[in-house]
Amino acid sequence: MSVPVILSQEPFLDFSLGFLKVQPRIRIDLFITNLFLDLVAENIDVAIRFGELEDSSVVATRIGKSIRYVVAAPEYLKAESFLLSLRTSKCNDCVMLNARNNETGLGPSQRSEKGAHPCLGAISSHDFNSVSTFVYRGHGIGLLPSTYCDAAIAELHRRRDEITAEIVRVSAGDIPLLDDTAIKDRFQQFMALARELLTDFREVDHNFRALDRRTASTAPAEFA
Repeated sequence: MSVPVILSQEPFLDFSLGFLKVQPRIRIDLFITNLFLDLVAENIDVAIRFGELEDSSVVATRIGKSIRYVVAAPEYLKAESFLLSLRTSKCNDCVMLNARNNETGLGPSQRSEKGAHPCLGAISSHDFNSVSTFVYRGHGIGLLPSTYCDAAIAELHRRRDEITAEIVRVSAGDIPLLDDTAIKDRFQQFMALARELLTDFREVDHNFRALDRRTASTAPAEFA
């Protein structure tokens, strides 16, 4: 039996152990890889893979759905290369899975839609662990399974719930008064946040100005 690397985690292994307890006469030889194998040549009875089935004589049955998110690190979204990709509609900084010649499509089948721009990038890997590491360290945009995003999504939900609860308290008139020390601390926090926001805005403005200058220098001259 062959399964992708993402299924080498505890939930699937627990499922396999439970299956063996119910079917004690079954024997499993587990081959964990993301490579597309020749099932006949490798003597594999069952293989689990994500995506669409390529032209093949094997029989495939859908057993579930995989939710994936388009993910990028905040520092990458501020970079000039990302802003340029928004203008050109080309994605040249993708961190890809099982890409060929560092080119792939956006979907799990790794094939571009007809007429769509292919995804390009300097990094292609064969497992989601390394893909997620490169993405979260700002090397580009990745298409990651929900298991690699659940922690970040849960943290955003937690912060949202805290803000919602605070809005309810303030709307009900429950506004705690601050002493002099707390007021001073709060003022310093606001000042630090204002400086950070000002730095971010200046960086974005600098990137846009650089893009404008580059576009102007490469645009064809117009003649009357």
